[in-house]
Amino acid sequence: CNKCERCIRITDGYSMDVIEIDGASNNGVDSIRELRNKVNFAPAEGRYKIYIIDEVHMLSQGAFNALLKTLEEPPLHVIFIFATTDPHKIPSTILSRCQWFNFRRISLADIVAKLKMIVKDEKLNIDDKTLNIIARSSTGSMRDAESALDQIIAYCGKDITSQSVREVLGIIEEEIFFEFIEAIIKNDTLKGIEIINRISDLGGDASQFIK
Repeated sequence: CNKCERCIRITDGYSMDVIEIDGASNNGVDSIRELRNKVNFAPAEGRYKIYIIDEVHMLSQGAFNALLKTLEEPPLHVIFIFATTDPHKIPSTILSRCQWFNFRRISLADIVAKLKMIVKDEKLNIDDKTLNIIARSSTGSMRDAESALDQIIAYCGKDITSQSVREVLGIIEEEIFFEFIEAIIKNDTLKGIEIINRISDLGGDASQFIK
């Protein structure tokens, strides 16, 4: 409900019954053994104790093996939530014991709306076109969009232009992109190579250009 005291503590990150673990930095057997010992403790206030392991695919094979026994016979008061962008890296023995939910990428409009809230709170000078550039570069990830905005603020200060955003994120001007497409259509290899070299000279990000 995000209104009661328990929900507010969860949202603010103070709940003793919702524990988030970074799988990338706690990926060893010892970390999982410590987790297995903790799951035996009852919840402090709610019905369940929730363990969220972010980037769970980063766990070592030994850590997955140590976790498997707990997943086979979990305490009734414990719920595990595994978050990953690479489910194919998770052993099938783990996946077979999980319910799988695929989350879609966040829409461009929703990302722009959230960025506008941040812009308003931070009293930034930035237009909608520039916000759209930031949102598109995040490819549906709100966290990436917010991180990009933080990086841009550190570089530009309060006044942010589309040109400065392109410089910070390594995004190439649309005119160069259309010029490259035209070279492909005309099968002009030399022109295409010349454009790629120009992008490199400008310090552009090739991966962003492809996107």
